[in-house]
Order: sequence, then structure tokens, then C-alpha cells
Amino acid sequence: MYKTMTGQKALLEEAFLRLGPPARAFYEGLRQTRKAAAGYHPQRILQYADRHGADVVAGAMAYATKYGAFSAEAVFRIISGKTLNLKTANERVPENVRQWLRSYAVETHNPDHYDALVDQQEENDDETDSN
Repeated sequence: MYKTMTGQKALLEEAFLRLGPPARAFYEGLRQTRKAAAGYHPQRILQYADRHGADVVAGAMAYATKYGAFSAEAVFRIISGKTLNLKTANERVPENVRQWLRSYAVETHNPDHYDALVDQQEENDDETDSN
């Protein structure tokens, strides 16, 4: 009851879905597989996005969705790579892993998503110019 009254779930979901189209597919899979426990995972994944970058995390979620691995731990394992230990993975993601995840996220996006981003930027620029 508390969760429905505070709106915290809605804020968390909105922040999570801002990570892009891979986040939406991942979130749907997460809700289907984890049911009531799905709220924990987006919070952790948003922390990874702050630490490693939204594009890297979006690529990791797209890759995890492809294999049906809907958990924050799966996203972390993809980001950190199999050859790294946890101490190294928390410090820095290797550049080759980062580049691969960025490209994977781009490959799975619908091209209309980029058109919407450009249109939104043009609207923001027009508003700034008119003020």
C-alpha cells in the first residue's frame, strides 16, 4: 500500500525507461520474470548507468534481453566482462567492452528513436532562441 501511495515506483520506472528502447524491453521482461521483486533491479541498473554510462548499460540490457537474463547481476556481469574480477570491474570498464556495448545498443534501437531525439533537441533550441 505504501508503494502505491508514494509514487516512488513511478519515478523509478520513469528514470529507468529514459535509458532508451532496450530499457523498455528489459523492464517488461523483468516484470514478467521477477513479478513483485522487479523494483530492486532497476534501482541497481540506474547506479550502473551513473558509474559506467547510459550507453554502455543500454547495450548490456539489450544483450541480456536477447538471452532472457533479466536481473541487475546479469547486466553487471555483461558490463564487467568475464575475465575481470569484481574489484577491477568497479574501477573501470575496459575500452573494448565499452565500445562493443555502445555499438550493440545502437544496433538494437529503432531509427525513429533517433529522429525523435533530434526533433526534441530542435524544439529545445527553438525555445532557447525565443527567450
